Amino acid sequence: MHVLFTVEPGCSIAEVEARLVRETLARVTSNRRKAAEILEISPRALAYKIKSLPIDTAAKHQGHESGLPKDAGDRALGGVT
Repeated sequence: MHVLFTVEPGCSIAEVEARLVRETLARVTSNRRKAAEILEISPRALAYKIKSLPIDTAAKHQGHESGLPKDAGDRALGGVT
């Protein structure tokens, strides 16, 4: 599953990485193990990135660990599945 997204010039690497993690989590309905597999990193590395990058985790209490609504990944990616 390869999906392209646009990176705005001037974005920091941390912002790009955070967006990639958020969108991946949104696409797999916050399944961290699956997201780590897709990103080709360990689940532990993903947990560290979630803590250290500007990723909104306030939504965890609502069941959406990505910080986005469940279908936000599809909307943000233009409905591509």
